[in-house]
Amino acid sequence: MKRRTWDETLPVAYLGKAFAPVRFEQFEDADARSSRSIGYDAVGACCYYRHFFCLTRVVLEEDDLFGEEESFYEEVIAWKLANGKWLKRTERGGNACGCSGGHPVYETGDHRPR
Repeated sequence: MKRRTWDETLPVAYLGKAFAPVRFEQFEDADARSSRSIGYDAVGACCYYRHFFCLTRVVLEEDDLFGEEESFYEEVIAWKLANGKWLKRTERGGNACGCSGGHPVYETGDHRPR
């Protein structure tokens, strides 16, 4: 099965158990390095959520020039499951939190993230 953008990080065990969005609302603030996507199913109910943001800091590079460095990022993705629960995937990383990222945490809950 070919994966689509909305389900590319959905664990294989949950394929077919999450509602598929047919319409999306996209919000982006390039200056704040943040974005949010909300997906709706065929009856208009929210069934997908994703947000991402990145915090940077100014650093002095080797050439005595200023640059930006990613100090923290967070990505949260959530899918509404057929049983009414939400499966949430959270990934955080960056230099400020002392983690390189790439280790998402999955959990289920009764409500979608905000």
